Amino acid sequence: MVQALEGQEIAALFPFETGLGSFMRVYEIRTDAAPDFNPADFSAAWWLTPAELLTRTKAGEPAKGDLAELVRRCFP
Repeated sequence: MVQALEGQEIAALFPFETGLGSFMRVYEIRTDAAPDFNPADFSAAWWLTPAELLTRTKAGEPAKGDLAELVRRCFP
């Protein structure tokens, strides 16, 4: 069963305006419940602050293409 979560949209990004690779809508969801991930789709998961994510990607950890730029734009 998919859990219903309420979120607030914090960004709507368009490639022709931002240079990012795709159209994106970013939502912030606040909850104490762990998401119900499909284990077949994920090998691991971490809870990171935006700063921690940027530190890891800057150190060379792999991430989806535009993730670091998306975080910089949404969490300055």
